[in-house]
Amino acid sequence: MAARRSKIARLPWELRNRVCEMIADGRPAREICDLVNDSDALASQGVAPLTEQNVSEWRAGGQKDWERDRASADRLSRLSEASLHLVAAAGGDPATVGSRLLAGRLTEMLDRAADEDALPLAKALAALRGAETAAEKVKLERERFRRDAAEIVLKVLEDRRAAGIAEGSGTREEKTRAILALMDEVEK
Repeated sequence: MAARRSKIARLPWELRNRVCEMIADGRPAREICDLVNDSDALASQGVAPLTEQNVSEWRAGGQKDWERDRASADRLSRLSEASLHLVAAAGGDPATVGSRLLAGRLTEMLDRAADEDALPLAKALAALRGAETAAEKVKLERERFRRDAAEIVLKVLEDRRAAGIAEGSGTREEKTRAILALMDEVEK
């Protein structure tokens, strides 16, 4: 869409937004002209005062763009708010929520798709599900690693030699190697 160059398009955003709100509220063009012309926003740019014809032309074009943008902004705001609730319900994991929303949208599209369009959508859905499964595996492997590490730490801490290594002389690197050797021995 090309940038608009009308008098209303040149107004500062706040004033242009106010004009659009007034048009949406059904306010008379004369009242809108008075608001803009009293603001001196156009005069400061060396532009003639706003006329009722300018408002009429804006109503047919710029106003439609504003309404479309406003509808998009409202929709995004609602989606954002709903997403926050979904993230909270999912335990604070935005990636899970996003992936579930995407899966839902892909499923809707798949349901409405013509046969020739269904295969790419099904593949996208399968890839998304594969990524979700891989992410779950990583979570499970991480938990298993943490549990195994905690068990090893407990075994090492129960061995008096670990305290001796920690309290003994030597560099941090030497102590790390000694603890790793002890862990290898304890794991057997």
